[in-house]
Amino acid sequence: MLSNNNMQAVAEAHFQGHYQVRMVDGPPSGSDWWPAGHSVITETIRLSDDGQTYASAIAMAIFDRTGAPIAGGGEGTGAGTRITF
Repeated sequence: MLSNNNMQAVAEAHFQGHYQVRMVDGPPSGSDWWPAGHSVITETIRLSDDGQTYASAIAMAIFDRTGAPIAGGGEGTGAGTRITF
């Protein structure tokens, strides 16, 4: 469940977003769902000068229910081109 996010301009045509995702564990029986930790996703987006393409980098860190970092997470990149008709 996405619990909060923040996207802001950090320079000309350069944006950074921070997202926090809450994770839950379902019980073996019953209907209660319990907090299991959270992840923090940071994305950096750079628009081209003409605004027709972008490149991005994204990283995710994972934390247990006490807030301690745990193994996992990852990094990635993205790119896109504006669709025209």
